[in-house]
Amino acid sequence: MAIRIKDILKLLRIVKIYQKNNDGASLAYVIQTFNDEPIKEARLPNYKEIETFCKKLELIKKNDTLEITSKGEKLLQLKSDFDKISENIIEFCAKSVYNEEISKLIEKFNVNTENIKWYPMSQVFDLIDTPEILPILYETKFLIKKDVTVELNPSLLGNFYQILEQSSKKRKISLKQLQDELKIKNQVGQIGEYIAYNFEKNRLLTLGFVRESERVQWISNEYANAGYDINSYNGESKNLEYDRLVEVKSSTGDEFEFYWTVNEIDAAKNWGGKYWIYFISKINIKEKTSNEPIMIQNPINNIFKSDLYSKDPEIYYITKKS
Repeated sequence: MAIRIKDILKLLRIVKIYQKNNDGASLAYVIQTFNDEPIKEARLPNYKEIETFCKKLELIKKNDTLEITSKGEKLLQLKSDFDKISENIIEFCAKSVYNEEISKLIEKFNVNTENIKWYPMSQVFDLIDTPEILPILYETKFLIKKDVTVELNPSLLGNFYQILEQSSKKRKISLKQLQDELKIKNQVGQIGEYIAYNFEKNRLLTLGFVRESERVQWISNEYANAGYDINSYNGESKNLEYDRLVEVKSSTGDEFEFYWTVNEIDAAKNWGGKYWIYFISKINIKEKTSNEPIMIQNPINNIFKSDLYSKDPEIYYITKKS
């Protein structure tokens, strides 16, 4: 029997009900309630599979008793927000033992002219070694059924790759996987810049600065080494000299985190208060939508020299001394 999201949530609720004073929930009580709870639904024969799945995703811990984890609590707090629940389940899969299995599945998909990854529906089952994960991938819309094919959801795929990068930076990946990840990162970056460009034009237009709105420039495609992506204005500009230089950082997730290159840092130091970072989160690749930008002026002072942010150097430029 397939594992369903409602069964996962049901098990988590029951464990939470019986878990008192941090002592954990009696395994016997949980199983009995899960199988016989009269107000919910009839007895289910797949308790063991659901418990195992929840343990693999670290939603529960099992010793002599069952305990709900912070991940399980997070899922329950989302209540009936199915989209958020789906996003979190994919996130937990990416951080679990299923990450390599899903990565291998993704790698085998074809790519069409619209850059959508697809595979014949009748053959998808043969691509995976742990079939219990497949119904969840369909239910969360990570895999989307079409007439005779299955497509990978671009936004959830972007989330998956981003989480893999954050949680397992030393994982072994194939060249094709790396190429796919870079392609998706490039897509997300391009969409983020497109959103920021239109946001700037609309911001200035709303303020009544029509001339300035019309002269906003998206320069990163032409000047890749400028250290920022968009020429814009704070407001009215009599001489139409750009006084807001925007570096766009894009993410399919909602955590505030990004990479900042040496070239960009140098530009930020050079331009001071004219330099802005726009962080654009929750980018939907297919719909080209996102949250509104988080806008930070003078990031050298407000990020780089601030204790509010962690700065982790990951790349070193090495040369041999003469």
